[in-house]
Amino acid sequence: MGVAVFILFLFFPTFSYPGVKVAVEFNTHASSFYVAKRVGLLEKNRVHVSSYDSYITGMALAASLRKGIDAAYMCLIPAVLAYANGGVRIKVVCGTHLYGYGLIVNPRVISGLKDLEKKGVKIGCPREGSPNDCLLHRLAEKRGLDEKKVFSNVVRMPPPTAYLALRAGRIDAAFLPEPFPSLAVHEGFRKLVDARDLWVGMQGSVLVVKDELLRKSPLQVKGLVKGTVEAISWIKGNIREASKIVSTFLSVEGGRVFPMFFRRKVFSIPPFVVETSLTKGMVCTAFVDPDRVQEEIDYLYHLGYIERPFDCREMLFLKWCREETPY
Repeated sequence: MGVAVFILFLFFPTFSYPGVKVAVEFNTHASSFYVAKRVGLLEKNRVHVSSYDSYITGMALAASLRKGIDAAYMCLIPAVLAYANGGVRIKVVCGTHLYGYGLIVNPRVISGLKDLEKKGVKIGCPREGSPNDCLLHRLAEKRGLDEKKVFSNVVRMPPPTAYLALRAGRIDAAFLPEPFPSLAVHEGFRKLVDARDLWVGMQGSVLVVKDELLRKSPLQVKGLVKGTVEAISWIKGNIREASKIVSTFLSVEGGRVFPMFFRRKVFSIPPFVVETSLTKGMVCTAFVDPDRVQEEIDYLYHLGYIERPFDCREMLFLKWCREETPY
């Protein structure tokens, strides 16, 4: 019996790991995971997901990486913060999309970027160090805005809260992750700036795994990467069906992450909004460009959000991700 178990361990190292605990952000950035799970692409690639949890922001997810999570579909910037500041030993093993963020404004209040400087204007944005916050800094720098004036108008809140506050007229603008920009545009708001306007090739989200999972169960990590790559291809070839799948998952997860609003049906994220998000709000791809990753690391250091710059190769493990450049 002991010899048989030893042989299994040698040839099938996934048996040494009981199951993968996955975390995702509550947005369409995690679409490849939802599709892979529903279509059976993870099981096909011999990945056993024992549990998964949704977090209202990537920053909240990053803070929880110490709590037993094995893998996460999350924005790159919070992953860098978790690695650089939190000491969490993780590796980026593939991407999930480029871009995926937008500045949405009430067109009756804001007609141009200079209006963001006006006293009394309120701009919803997740906390300091989030991708949205970094893009707002980049917007001020690239478009010659007074950074002090712009950020004196910022109100910190998670994306669903910011979207609802914008809809209620309590704020005038919001820098949000998808699908909230697509949802807001559908309801008559204007997308003033898209992430691609500020950062060509910006790496949006990635799949990260703990070093421990990579060490103990490399076949499951390989399966996660393959399942994610296949899910992205499936999304592109079956966009309507994929949008329905993601919409359903978001409805279920919304009831857990943001229960008071989803149970009262204050808002929903229908399939046609998800489709817009996946096809126009971001570029679904597993491709990771180390140069773009390095740019984001360096920019976080420039803003003072990490204590030291470092070589992106410390975080990258792209052995099983061979996607071609999408740009």
